[in-house]
Amino acid sequence: MCTCAMRRNRNTNGFVLPLAMLLIVMLAISGASFLQHDFLERRMTTTEFDNHQAFYLAHAGLERGRESYKFDVFNNHANWDVVLQNSNGKYKQDTTPFCFNAANPDSCICPPDLARGCAMPQYGASATLGDLGIGGDLFPGVPAGFVSYEVRAFNNDEESIGFDQDGKIMIRALGTVRDEQKMLEIEVLGQWLGVVNCEGNVLGDCPNEQSSQMQVRYLSGHQPRQIPSAAFPRLSKPLSDPTNYYRQVSNFTVLHPAFHDCSPPPGMAITLTTQPTRPNEVLLQDACFYFSDKDITVARSTGQTTDNIAKAVVIYSLGKVTLGQHMQLRDSIIIGGQQVDIKFQQSQGSFLNALPPRPFPAIISGGSITGGDNALIRGTVFASTVADTNNPLPDPTDQGEIDLSGPEIHGVIFGRTVKLQGSGIVTDDRQRDYYDQMPGFDPYSPNIKATSVLHGSWREVQ
Repeated sequence: MCTCAMRRNRNTNGFVLPLAMLLIVMLAISGASFLQHDFLERRMTTTEFDNHQAFYLAHAGLERGRESYKFDVFNNHANWDVVLQNSNGKYKQDTTPFCFNAANPDSCICPPDLARGCAMPQYGASATLGDLGIGGDLFPGVPAGFVSYEVRAFNNDEESIGFDQDGKIMIRALGTVRDEQKMLEIEVLGQWLGVVNCEGNVLGDCPNEQSSQMQVRYLSGHQPRQIPSAAFPRLSKPLSDPTNYYRQVSNFTVLHPAFHDCSPPPGMAITLTTQPTRPNEVLLQDACFYFSDKDITVARSTGQTTDNIAKAVVIYSLGKVTLGQHMQLRDSIIIGGQQVDIKFQQSQGSFLNALPPRPFPAIISGGSITGGDNALIRGTVFASTVADTNNPLPDPTDQGEIDLSGPEIHGVIFGRTVKLQGSGIVTDDRQRDYYDQMPGFDPYSPNIKATSVLHGSWREVQ
């Protein structure tokens, strides 16, 4: 009996050891699998994290690019040429722009041919983690040199190459976090003066009132806009000041080489006509400057059947100027210290033309501008928003008010409030010259400039 029991014990010796080794091997394999899975999960999480961070860095680059690239006045026009041409030395050109795939031009931070420019921002070729002033806790474990963004700008218009023709520019930004990169793009519109400009510190409609039959057409970047009071264009000197630019006869020989003073005696309200017959009527003739501290009217005399026609005329009243019917004034300027009232009609063949040159306005009023039924005006129309203390208006609420019915205006409009009624058109004829600095005005404030991202232009390039 004892011998059999001893034999059975010898047969079960060593069974636990292989089992334990098998369990150890299984646990090792399982552990290795879990470690591999954890590694892959961590790697995927890190990659996804870096990818998102690269996206946000590129987005930050776009915003900083908008601040760095300055829409500015160059060659008398507000445009992006300062950036594209590096005329001020602040926007160096990148001659070897980054590309994800050199065979695909759309994968590059700039067009590879560089004909449309590839301007670096003012802060340089790129910005690293330290340059950005970002705490390292946002990128744990990532060396500072592995976090950066690059921003470049180039012309949106392939046809105009390195010169801005429409006030638009493309900005691309490349964000990099370790091995992850994202490239984003926006199209930015630079804004300067609008074809219609209303004074206002709070966003609102401009024109303040506009009929459905009134058309407003403008060059890109010059849509109607409100301008804060502090930045609104203003005369360097009030119209009542004898040293005002438009009181100086010598400034208008550009209109006509024989331009001279034809002003009546002071204290006399006058009517200008080509056929004077009454004591208060003064001959309207070419190349003349007419100044009066009283009202001035342009109208036909009693019995006159022909139109009042003159060229290179400046009419300057400290009171009210009334432009009557049946008149044609070419290359002329109308200035009313308190009001300009327009009664002539295009249907009668009448017009007021301030060209050339375009920077001279057609009408300047120290108060209001009214009327304009079917009137044809070529040139800027300006109503001062600043009260002239030496020549106060009878009704202060008229200050800077423009209320026109059915006009055809080829130029720019400035006023505290602008009302365009009836059927007509306001257009800049797609000519940038209308937006040049007007003589006799303070330099336009840089706060007029603004930029905006065009709707629908944002996209992820890579």
